[in-house]
Amino acid sequence: NYYFAQIKGYEALNPSDEGAKPSARTLSGLKVLDETTLQVTLKAPFGQFPMLLSFPAFAPLPKAATTNPDAADVAPIGNGPYRIDGAWERNQEIRLAKFTGYRGPREPMADRVDFKIYTSRETAFTELQAGNVDVLTTVPAANSAQAKRLFGERFSVRPSGTMDYLGLPVKDPRFADPRLRKALSMAIDRKGITQAIYNGVYKPATSLVGDMIPGHRPDACGRTCAYDPAAAKQLFEAAGGFEGPLELHFSNADPTYEQWMTSVANQLKDNLGIQDVKFRKMAPADLSALLNGGKNKGPFRQNWVIDYPSIQNYLDGLYYPGNRSGWSNKEFDALVAEGNAAQGAEAVASYQKAEDIALRELPYIPLWNWQDQSAWSDRIDNVIIDPYAAGLHLDRVTVSD
Repeated sequence: NYYFAQIKGYEALNPSDEGAKPSARTLSGLKVLDETTLQVTLKAPFGQFPMLLSFPAFAPLPKAATTNPDAADVAPIGNGPYRIDGAWERNQEIRLAKFTGYRGPREPMADRVDFKIYTSRETAFTELQAGNVDVLTTVPAANSAQAKRLFGERFSVRPSGTMDYLGLPVKDPRFADPRLRKALSMAIDRKGITQAIYNGVYKPATSLVGDMIPGHRPDACGRTCAYDPAAAKQLFEAAGGFEGPLELHFSNADPTYEQWMTSVANQLKDNLGIQDVKFRKMAPADLSALLNGGKNKGPFRQNWVIDYPSIQNYLDGLYYPGNRSGWSNKEFDALVAEGNAAQGAEAVASYQKAEDIALRELPYIPLWNWQDQSAWSDRIDNVIIDPYAAGLHLDRVTVSD
């Protein structure tokens, strides 16, 4: 829903008052001109709109998706070269077959595609080694050396738009001083953690923005993201130190989250003298509810997966009004709005100025850039993987006899 907020008439469909009913049934900013043309009127200038349209929320849907959403959920109708074969078997597999009625430009090479569903990436990687899977687009970082050795040229590493941050509840007086937030950042050895836990695959962050995004600056964060325990200790003491227990919040969705949180805890103890550190490991849904409600009492793992290749997506996505950190800044908001109203280099310049403010205030400490790893069997060829969507171009893959 949120991704349609730039279109005129959004507020009429999404009243801000709790319990209020929409005053319209359609977006007034949409007009059908003919069978293949839709005219869109935005509520304000937004130069990133063409990029926004690449997000899957804007993919066309058949009438069946709205007349019977439950049925469409398990047996969706798409517009590509493959069609679903049977129903989606939850937690087991999704089967696709070549769609003989497809008339588009992406004629598929393979007759069918089966998506197998596993409970963990580690299990999927084991199945890939056993020959029970042909492609895995999410090889665990810990298995990178093994994958490179086993698959050779059939192993691919590419930049990702996904990043991890340490979010800080800035409305808590203990985290109100930016000097303390910078001290926490400088006390974290990003290179050491990414090497020990992610086998050197993930890259230490030097910006709030993924390094594959146009307008990314390789050292926007400067000294604040550099490991410097002595300087961190000085800033920490100048800010008055820290009182009470430090609670670190993270989900149990991946074992590496607890591993790197443990490393961060040890470094904050050793470098800043914060001895009373507690872990709050929770189910993802429970953690989201806690953070969205502003009920956490300490730093938290914040992850961002790029929706479309724009700096704006990071800035608006992480620092929206009422964001999890509780941080707000009128100058930042004005610069983002300025960037939204512009295009090209002019827009990027405004977004970068906004990023500078967020890095100066540091409600979110950038930690590392993910790297996407894929591997595939010798049964297939012509494997093309999109670095933005981390998705395999299914129509191009060929299968050997």
